[in-house]
Amino acid sequence: MSVRHGMNDAGLAMSLTFGGRFVHGRGFAVPLVLCHLLETCRTADEAVHGLRTMPVAIPQNVTLADAHQSVTVHVGPGIPMTEAQDSCAAHPITSICPCRTSRNAPPDTGAVVRR
Repeated sequence: MSVRHGMNDAGLAMSLTFGGRFVHGRGFAVPLVLCHLLETCRTADEAVHGLRTMPVAIPQNVTLADAHQSVTVHVGPGIPMTEAQDSCAAHPITSICPCRTSRNAPPDTGAVVRR
């Protein structure tokens, strides 16, 4: 599979944003993980499954999109991978978004809400 600018020839695209916490743990750098996923996955579902199996060293938000869906997941050391609500998939974690309130932010992700 060929990869260009965060998108492979199957139409799977990925992007990442800062995960909101200044911590470092055991795992891989997210850009390396995304390159691997773009080379081995054809759909967002396959990429989400792949992310579940790889430890990530620094908290990141990863958005994955294919022709049928888009999903944003929060990954990082010491936290389970969590999936953002669909309405927030295109927003970075520091954006104003209805799902980014302290009472319903993903657990232990260090989510930041700007008002």
